[in-house]
Amino acid sequence: MYLLDTNIVSEMRKANTSQRSAQFVKWLESINLDLCYLSTMSWFEVEMGILRKERQDVAQGKILRHWFENVLKPEFSQRLIPVSPMVALQTAKLHVPNPAAMIDSFIAATAIEQGKILVTRNIKDFAHFNVKIINPFEPQ
Repeated sequence: MYLLDTNIVSEMRKANTSQRSAQFVKWLESINLDLCYLSTMSWFEVEMGILRKERQDVAQGKILRHWFENVLKPEFSQRLIPVSPMVALQTAKLHVPNPAAMIDSFIAATAIEQGKILVTRNIKDFAHFNVKIINPFEPQ
């Protein structure tokens, strides 16, 4: 099972557009999406991004809001992993020896606690955590 990083969720939105990565689409088509989960921290990051876009570019903000409400929420609302007390403790253990972006620490801790493979394009952001990682932009 997989835990999708926020950048993967964003890329999924582009999967059927001219902006898509052929390697990413190939990976996406090879997996069962029902085995993919999101951290509530990614949910937070997506919402923050949409709120910012709505303030900067109303038209694009509406497009993103529609995608969030009509695509992302229905697809992942039942596969959303909250920050549990165990995830919070694991985050602290990860963050103290290797200070990193707090949200990345929470996402890595969630993958570790849940026994999931973290799917991300940002390998370097998670390399110092003891977490299994897949980069779907690279051949497997």
